[in-house]
Amino acid sequence: MKRVVLLIIAVLICGVVVFSCNKDRSEFAGGVELEEGAYSGTFTVKYFVDMPGGWAGSGSGKTTLVLNNGKFTNAGNPNRVPAGGSGNYTVGNAKIVFEEIHAWTADFDFGLVLNGEYDYKFDGKKLIFSKVYDGYARYEYNLEKE
Repeated sequence: MKRVVLLIIAVLICGVVVFSCNKDRSEFAGGVELEEGAYSGTFTVKYFVDMPGGWAGSGSGKTTLVLNNGKFTNAGNPNRVPAGGSGNYTVGNAKIVFEEIHAWTADFDFGLVLNGEYDYKFDGKKLIFSKVYDGYARYEYNLEKE
């Protein structure tokens, strides 16, 4: 009889744990699921140290980003601030991960290509995502849904 009571208690505890777990809202930064579509705005880079090749200080440029069915395209600028990119993306736990699928020349800062893991916030209209790379630069996209 004691085994049955313990089994019932274990099942109840498991049931409470399973049914009390809501979708982790941290998956959607700001509690709002990231929406597919076109976004436009500004890209900014801030370098914390002088870089070889004259990269120092900061820079910014206009950009657009299109998210569609797990794929992305990001418009670049002739001065490569930002450089752009295209490929696949995934979202989860307040992170957005871009996987660039093209090869790039090695004559500029690869952080200017949209690639890798970024922290993001989305409020249903504004999308802001950024990353700090190896402690030498911060890359930030401040976009608005079109």
